[in-house]
Amino acid sequence: MKRTTTLIILLVVLLALLSWVAIQVAPKPAPTHQFFTENSKDWIVPAETGVEVSSLLATRSETRVQAGQQDLLTEDGGIASFFLSGMYHGKRFDTLALPSDFFSKTKGMSITEQHRAGEEQAAMRVQPHLIPGDGVPDGFILARKEEKGIVFYLYIDDDFRSQLSAVNLVWGDDFSDSGTLRERPFSFANLKDGVYVDSLSGASWYQDDPIKGGLLVGDITISTMESFEETESTFMMVR
Repeated sequence: MKRTTTLIILLVVLLALLSWVAIQVAPKPAPTHQFFTENSKDWIVPAETGVEVSSLLATRSETRVQAGQQDLLTEDGGIASFFLSGMYHGKRFDTLALPSDFFSKTKGMSITEQHRAGEEQAAMRVQPHLIPGDGVPDGFILARKEEKGIVFYLYIDDDFRSQLSAVNLVWGDDFSDSGTLRERPFSFANLKDGVYVDSLSGASWYQDDPIKGGLLVGDITISTMESFEETESTFMMVR
């Protein structure tokens, strides 16, 4: 009887010890990493000149932005691509509104040198690198995957605001059908380091195939969209 009691006590002690060890080695929830943030103003970080909109901070490396194209990883493991461009006083451009003789004058430069010269000579820039206060309108649109779908974050610098007569958002499923378009003013409530941040959710044009619509930000309205090809407006666009 005494031996049985001793065995029971030892078994209880052993089980308690194993439970304690299991608790100690069990993986603990990782704390939220302070490097990432949901605040869209915090995605604006210092650059060598001006600031940069960090897609790393915004999407936790789920996107790549290069040469006016953003590739965003989707929930099903696919890729959603968005294309940035702009119009400066009625003249279309990709990411930099350059003088007509730019490439002939920079022939022989390396790609890095040519890009630096392009940033310096551009009349307008649509890219993650913004330089507030240099007299050149800068803007960028970043698509981000969230619970409510794709949200577009809009960044413009103080030059963009001061040089345009108005800054509006125009978006919709079909640029050729004004009935599908919506419009509102840009909100200047959020400002950091000379850069204003606004956002747009609820858009669906990017789900269509082929894509006929998009989002425009600048001196544009639905009424001027009716003469889209002839407009003298200045804006940036994502499609």
